[in-house]
Formats: sequence, C-alpha cells, structure tokens
Amino acid sequence: MRLTSIFGLLLYLFSTKTVFAALSPSFPSCLTPSGQVIASYDSGSHGIVGIPGEHLGSDRVYKVNDTNFIQCYCSSDGSGIGTDWWDASALSAADLSFYEKTGWTYVASGSTWGLASSPFLARNTSYRCSGETVLGGSSEEASSSGQVLGLAATGNTLELLILYFAGLFLVTLGSSRLTKESSHDKNS
Repeated sequence: MRLTSIFGLLLYLFSTKTVFAALSPSFPSCLTPSGQVIASYDSGSHGIVGIPGEHLGSDRVYKVNDTNFIQCYCSSDGSGIGTDWWDASALSAADLSFYEKTGWTYVASGSTWGLASSPFLARNTSYRCSGETVLGGSSEEASSSGQVLGLAATGNTLELLILYFAGLFLVTLGSSRLTKESSHDKNS
C-alpha cells in the first residue's frame, strides 16, 4: 500500500506544471465607455491593431487608468471595433506568451498608436455602434457582439494521457490488492 501511495505522489509531482499568469485587467465596453477621453475624431481614417487597411469612421480613445486604455472605432455602417490596450511593461515573457496564445496582440511600443512608448497587449472586440459618428454609449440600439479570440493553453495531450493511464494503473493495482487482502482474510 505504501509503495502505491509513494508512486502516485511522485507521478503527480513530476507530471504537473504550475502556470502563473498575471490577471488581465477589466476594460469597459465601447457601448458604455468610461474614463478620460484622450483622443476624439468624428471622422477620418483610423488604424486598428491587428486589422490592416484603412478604416473610415469615428474614433475615440479613453484613458481607463494610468496604464490602460480603450479605443472605440465606429464605421459609418454601424460596425464597431473596441480595442483594449493593456500596458505590458510589468509582464514576464511567459505572461506575454500566454496572453498572445489567448488572442491578445503584442505591440512593442504604444507610441505608434499615440500611447506611451512602453509595450502593450491589445485585444479587439466587435460591437454595433449604430453608425453614430460620435461615440459615448448613448445609442439605445447598440448591442454587444464580442468574439472569442482564442482558448487558453492549459495543458497538452501527452500529459493528460500519462495521468489517465497512471490513474488507471493505480486503481487496478489497488483493486487487486483489496481482492488479495479480502481472500486472505476469508482463508484465515
């Protein structure tokens, strides 16, 4: 019994990986943006991180807090793109890699986008802005239509298979020992 317990503990300790990722901050929606407006354009051509091309419409950028921002773009046809800008200067390389796998885009310097020169992670979501040229969340027709940008990398198949078969082995071993002990008790 002790050998089985020790084997199970060793298998568990050597097969698990602890993942520590910084928690992403929460951002307001472009339907009801909040924060200080730091840039506002009722019309013109605008850039959207990760979506090349010219985007004609209105654009506002809000300072959510000292390091994070939200950009709210609205085209004349009512399709909007909200971009969350997360200051990534305090994140580790492992955190950056994790968030890039979950749909965030790494931007080496925010200065290209009118932000601080520090690195940022940016994430786009879609929303309906009803073709308003001025954003502010006042439209009653607006509705959210966010998109899933990726899934978290939480493990791999090989580790799961090893754990499955190790568990199966331990259950089988335990069952056979119980059967032997039970038959030994009956014979005594």
